[in-house]
Amino acid sequence: MLSTIATESAVVIYDSISDNFGGIIDIVGMSHCIRERTNALYAVGNTNATIGKEFTIGSATLVSMAFFGVCISNASISTVDLLNPNVFIGSIAGAVLMYFFPAMTLKGVENSALKFIKAARRQFNNTPGFMEGTTKPNYVACVMFPTKASTKETIPSNWRLI
Repeated sequence: MLSTIATESAVVIYDSISDNFGGIIDIVGMSHCIRERTNALYAVGNTNATIGKEFTIGSATLVSMAFFGVCISNASISTVDLLNPNVFIGSIAGAVLMYFFPAMTLKGVENSALKFIKAARRQFNNTPGFMEGTTKPNYVACVMFPTKASTKETIPSNWRLI
């Protein structure tokens, strides 16, 4: 069921590559003819990415249904009554949890990125000679703060998983 994921991922990545190439063409200032060609590549990549995402959603649906079937058969349950409030609320809670943990991870990434930006701004504003290029940047500080922040941000989400 999942054997097509590598191909689907490559198709989705093609969309980003062709879009970035078009941006590079604009920045460099190449001719309009080349930009039209990259727009055509981007349109193909965008269409392929959409189709690839549909295949990914379909295969994920098949896998989730297969796992659900395995759980039902291993638990020796013959019927699942979706009109039972406990089953209905449990299925909704399970669906929400699927978005909850990635959201917590993304929140941690956001906080870590903000720490990195603050550390970089601090160097720009407080280090004499930095803007003139006479003082080297403190790379350790720019990496240390977000690393510590990201480690702290992953602890709550990992504990919730346990």
